[in-house]
Amino acid sequence: MIKSSSCSSRYLSWIRLSPKVAALVIKGKYQPKDIGLAIVAGSAANGVKMLAGLSGGNITNGLGHDGPLTARDLLRALSKKDYQIKINSDGSISTNTVYTGFIGRILSWITYDEVGGQDEHHKFPDKIAYTSRTGRDAIIDAPWGSFTSYLAHNKNFGFIKPGNGFDLKEGEKRPDMPHEGVEIIQSIRAAQFAASS
Repeated sequence: MIKSSSCSSRYLSWIRLSPKVAALVIKGKYQPKDIGLAIVAGSAANGVKMLAGLSGGNITNGLGHDGPLTARDLLRALSKKDYQIKINSDGSISTNTVYTGFIGRILSWITYDEVGGQDEHHKFPDKIAYTSRTGRDAIIDAPWGSFTSYLAHNKNFGFIKPGNGFDLKEGEKRPDMPHEGVEIIQSIRAAQFAASS
């Protein structure tokens, strides 16, 4: 079990409590009934926030790992209960939905480029913008990452800089990199893909 520090626990408690306090302050009344209503309103706000986070994560993890997709495949994946995931030639199942047409591009933009460039992200996790393209094409593929990268590399915004990455010791891997077991499975899939082609 991972224990968080008391400081981060207090911070998280305040984040959960803040919508409730805001609802109480906005109402301006402090009777027990008003406190109860503030708790309900704040809890509803927290619930909506959690649902948005869950659905965004599900879109990213679900659609970002469907292998090679066409626009028709993307619609099938969105609408069918059972969908057969295809394997990429390298044995992975990561997807760049940004190249699957209008719907894929919109899904990419509303998930801050995550679902649109999952394959790019898996291959180059240190990139800020999940695209291999440059210039205007990169902005179209990954507008959020391109803007963030622009800010991080622009001298006029000295207070925003690229991060140092993870403080890794010799032999350690980034936590967002595939596990060795996944890499073994992926290499076996790649060999099977090559043999069947």
